Amino acid sequence: MPSSHHDKGPASRLSQPPLAASNAPGNAAAPVELSQLETVFDTSLLLVRFLPSRKLLWVMRSPQPAESREMLQALRQAQPIIDRLSPQLMLLDLREGPGRNDASFEAAMLPAIGNLLSRFARSAMLVKTAVGRLQLQRLGRETSMPMSVFHDEQEALRFLLE
Repeated sequence: MPSSHHDKGPASRLSQPPLAASNAPGNAAAPVELSQLETVFDTSLLLVRFLPSRKLLWVMRSPQPAESREMLQALRQAQPIIDRLSPQLMLLDLREGPGRNDASFEAAMLPAIGNLLSRFARSAMLVKTAVGRLQLQRLGRETSMPMSVFHDEQEALRFLLE
């Protein structure tokens, strides 16, 4: 499995686990145990963690700049691992990634992102800025690809787990 020198991902910065709806009908909200996230793929560009109890895949983009071919290669490398885990939910965490809005990068990445999103019953994207949120909403409209975009980590998790 590829590895890098990630000491901490965005999930390690959580001060408390977010609340999410329990899987059982009628139960009170139960905390998501982020301490149980398992690292399943780790490169200089992507950190992929999995929460088996919720079938949640958390894909985190690193701050390292990359060209589209490098990002596509990282996604291709992660795909067999993702397929083996059969996750139902995905949080695509883009907060640490460098912003890119050039047309060639978007054109290269959108089919791969669309393919990735289509594999999940529910997915959410997490961004740091209002500009990032607007960019993803624009891309969603232009491609007719539904994108649920959030600034708040706990809000995104609640959306995925309700």
